[in-house]
Formats: sequence, C-alpha cells, structure tokens
Amino acid sequence: MKKINRLLIIIGLLSTSISSLSAQEKELCITYKHYSMIRMETLIEPNLVREMKVLAYKSKVISRIVCSYDNASIVGSNNLPKYKFISSVDYNKTYLLASVYDNEVLLKEPLPLFQWSLSNENTKGIPAVKKILGYHCNKAECTFRGRDYVAWFTNEIPFKAAPWKFHGLPGVMLEVYSKDTFFKWEAKSLEIREHTEDYEPQLNGAKILNLEEHIDNLTKQQRESIEHVKKQVLTGVPMFTSGDIPIEIFTPELDPKNYLKEYSSPAYQEMLNNMK
Repeated sequence: MKKINRLLIIIGLLSTSISSLSAQEKELCITYKHYSMIRMETLIEPNLVREMKVLAYKSKVISRIVCSYDNASIVGSNNLPKYKFISSVDYNKTYLLASVYDNEVLLKEPLPLFQWSLSNENTKGIPAVKKILGYHCNKAECTFRGRDYVAWFTNEIPFKAAPWKFHGLPGVMLEVYSKDTFFKWEAKSLEIREHTEDYEPQLNGAKILNLEEHIDNLTKQQRESIEHVKKQVLTGVPMFTSGDIPIEIFTPELDPKNYLKEYSSPAYQEMLNNMK
C-alpha cells in the first residue's frame, strides 16, 4: 500500500512538473500596425505604416519590426533579415534593451517609469471603455519623455504585454497612440501558442550604451542639427532633412542627469515593488 501511495505521489509530482513546463512554454504573439510620421525634406509626411511583432512570455516582452523590401530581385535577398529588433523588456532583470541608430547600437537602461493614470469617465466624447479584437479594454494616459500617450489595455488575457518600451499596466496594451498623432500602435491579431522561436536580439558586436550616454549623443546631435539649420537660414540655402522622427524627445537645454532622477524616486521604487 505504501509503494502504491509513493507511486501516486511521484506521478502527481511529474504531472505537476509537466503542467508547469507546458505553462512556461506558452507565449502570446501580437501583430500590431505601427504608424509613425516621417520627415521628408521640408515636409512632415503622413503615416509610415509598418508591421510590428510582439512576443510576450511570463517575464519578458520582445518587439520586432517586420522588414519589407521593395525590390524582390535584390541580389542576396534571401539572406536579408526578416525582422528588425526594436526592444526587449525584461521584468525579472528590470531593464530593457532598445535599438538605436538602426540596430548598430543598443541602449541598455533600467525599466523606465510610466506613470499611468486610469480613466473611468468619458473625455471629449471618447468612451473610457471599448472593445478591441473582442476584448474589453480600459483607457489609461501618461506623459513620457516629451509626448503624451493614451493606451487601451485589457486584463482578459493572462499576460503582460505592450509594444516598444511601454509597460506598467495590468494586462495587454492593444492600442497606444501619442496625442500629437505622430505615433500609434494598433493590435490587428493575437494568439496564445506554444513557444516556437527565439526572439532574443543577436547582438553581433553591437555597441551598447547606457541611458546617460544615449542622451548625451542625442542632445549633441540635436544641437548640431539646430546649428546646421541656423547656418542654412543665414545663407538662404533651403533646409533638406529626412528620416524618422524620434519617439523620445530629450530637451537639449537640460542636463541628461535630470532624466536619471526618476530611478531614485519613490514612484520608481513603488513600480519595482509592484513587479515582485
């Protein structure tokens, strides 16, 4: 009888371990449409639309842009990358990696503080609750590094996930946009599935900056850009600039260290405590 009981216990433990392993292997895959404004010479063009894949695990969320190539006959096109790494948010290690300078450089920074404010009332005729992909979503707002954002999230999916660096809401963000309409992430499909592939970035010798180094570089570029425009104005030469408009806006006049103060704030410590 004792042998039977021991056998049943062993079987029970094995079943629990297998179930736990199966649960760990589940992942949430979300496909977003990522809309952004771009600067083309002297104009701000309407939306540049790209597809973003976001993969969420129990403690990590990874975002990638799906690469598209206009010319299918490009020599060696079979070897071109399918995805461009955007960011990896690690809740266990409380830091993230993010692509800057077109994947040649990576930014490694502590998880930034998003101070979301939940909205339960209608604002300017926009309901505080709506459905996205069949899920009931609640509205939240925050200001982060120069832009005001609105997010719609659901807690009906057993994961925490969001595109880019966004985090801090209790559920899955299915829509996020900046109030200036320059940026928007909108979920188009999602599925919970078995773990199928590794989304971890391939560093390939990429240079890794901390946040202070990254801000120093950006503010230096912004100052140089301002000086360049001033010279063009003085000489009467038309201004021609192009490229992606940055999501984050760091004010050149401010010391980069001012942006690091949030990591010693009570609000930041509260965020870390809530993640445990």
